[in-house]
Amino acid sequence: DLNDQATAIFGTQTFVNYRTQLDLPFVGSLRFGPFLDVANLLLDNYSFTQGLRAGAGFGFHYQTPVGPVNFDYGFKLDPHPGESASELYFSIGVL
Repeated sequence: DLNDQATAIFGTQTFVNYRTQLDLPFVGSLRFGPFLDVANLLLDNYSFTQGLRAGAGFGFHYQTPVGPVNFDYGFKLDPHPGESASELYFSIGVL
Protein backbone atom coordinates (compact mmCIF):
# COMPACT_ATOMS: atom_id res chain seq x y z
CA ASP A 1 0.00 0.00 0.00
CA LEU A 2 1.58 3.29 -1.09
CA ASN A 3 0.04 5.19 1.83
CA ASP A 4 2.19 3.17 4.25
CA GLN A 5 5.48 4.02 2.51
CA ALA A 6 7.50 7.21 2.52
CA THR A 7 8.93 8.14 -0.86
CA ALA A 8 11.92 10.44 -1.32
CA ILE A 9 12.42 12.06 -4.71
CA PHE A 10 15.89 13.25 -5.63
CA GLY A 11 16.34 15.49 -8.63
CA THR A 12 14.28 18.12 -10.37
CA GLN A 13 10.59 17.74 -11.14
CA THR A 14 9.04 19.67 -14.02
CA PHE A 15 5.56 19.72 -15.49
CA VAL A 16 3.63 21.05 -18.45
CA ASN A 17 -0.14 21.56 -18.30
CA TYR A 18 -2.30 22.40 -21.29
CA ARG A 19 -5.88 23.20 -20.33
CA THR A 20 -8.94 24.48 -22.07
CA GLN A 21 -12.20 25.26 -20.32
CA LEU A 22 -15.43 26.88 -21.36
CA ASP A 23 -17.28 28.67 -18.52
CA LEU A 24 -20.99 28.93 -19.20
CA PRO A 25 -23.57 30.82 -17.10
CA PHE A 26 -25.76 28.44 -15.10
CA VAL A 27 -27.71 30.21 -12.33
CA GLY A 28 -26.73 33.59 -10.84
CA SER A 29 -23.02 33.44 -9.95
CA LEU A 30 -22.86 29.69 -10.60
CA ARG A 31 -21.01 28.63 -13.76
CA PHE A 32 -20.82 25.29 -15.55
CA GLY A 33 -17.48 24.47 -17.18
CA PRO A 34 -16.51 21.49 -19.34
CA PHE A 35 -12.72 21.12 -19.62
CA LEU A 36 -9.87 19.19 -21.23
CA ASP A 37 -6.45 18.82 -19.54
CA VAL A 38 -3.26 17.41 -21.04
CA ALA A 39 -0.18 17.34 -18.79
CA ASN A 40 3.01 15.59 -17.76
CA LEU A 41 5.21 15.37 -14.67
CA LEU A 42 8.84 14.47 -15.30
CA LEU A 43 11.90 13.84 -13.13
CA ASP A 44 15.26 15.30 -14.27
CA ASN A 45 13.82 16.08 -17.70
CA TYR A 46 11.69 18.73 -19.39
CA SER A 47 9.48 18.22 -22.42
CA PHE A 48 6.48 19.88 -23.99
CA THR A 49 5.34 16.53 -25.45
CA GLN A 50 6.93 13.55 -23.61
CA GLY A 51 4.77 11.59 -21.16
CA LEU A 52 1.58 13.56 -21.70
CA ARG A 53 -1.60 12.23 -20.06
CA ALA A 54 -5.08 13.49 -20.90
CA GLY A 55 -8.22 13.99 -18.87
CA ALA A 56 -11.59 15.61 -19.39
CA GLY A 57 -14.54 16.54 -17.25
CA PHE A 58 -16.86 19.26 -16.07
CA GLY A 59 -17.29 21.45 -13.05
CA PHE A 60 -19.48 23.90 -11.22
CA HIS A 61 -17.79 27.12 -10.14
CA TYR A 62 -19.28 29.67 -7.76
CA GLN A 63 -17.77 33.13 -7.30
CA THR A 64 -17.78 34.31 -3.66
CA PRO A 65 -16.45 37.57 -2.18
CA VAL A 66 -13.31 35.71 -1.01
CA GLY A 67 -12.68 33.81 -4.27
CA PRO A 68 -14.09 30.97 -6.34
CA VAL A 69 -15.44 27.70 -4.92
CA ASN A 70 -15.06 24.85 -7.40
CA PHE A 71 -16.47 21.33 -7.67
CA ASP A 72 -14.96 19.46 -10.62
CA TYR A 73 -15.40 15.89 -11.85
CA GLY A 74 -12.63 14.66 -14.12
CA PHE A 75 -11.85 11.35 -15.76
CA LYS A 76 -8.70 9.97 -17.39
CA LEU A 77 -9.01 9.39 -21.12
CA ASP A 78 -6.55 6.44 -20.97
CA PRO A 79 -6.21 5.22 -17.36
CA HIS A 80 -3.30 2.91 -16.54
CA PRO A 81 -3.93 -0.40 -14.75
CA GLY A 82 -4.49 0.14 -11.03
CA GLU A 83 -5.44 3.82 -11.41
CA SER A 84 -8.85 5.21 -10.66
CA ALA A 85 -10.65 6.21 -13.84
CA SER A 86 -12.14 9.38 -12.36
CA GLU A 87 -11.89 11.84 -9.45
CA LEU A 88 -14.02 14.47 -7.77
CA TYR A 89 -12.14 17.69 -6.90
CA PHE A 90 -13.05 20.50 -4.53
CA SER A 91 -11.08 23.73 -4.30
CA ILE A 92 -11.38 27.22 -2.87
CA GLY A 93 -9.51 30.13 -4.43
CA VAL A 94 -7.39 30.44 -7.53
CA LEU A 95 -4.46 28.05 -8.00
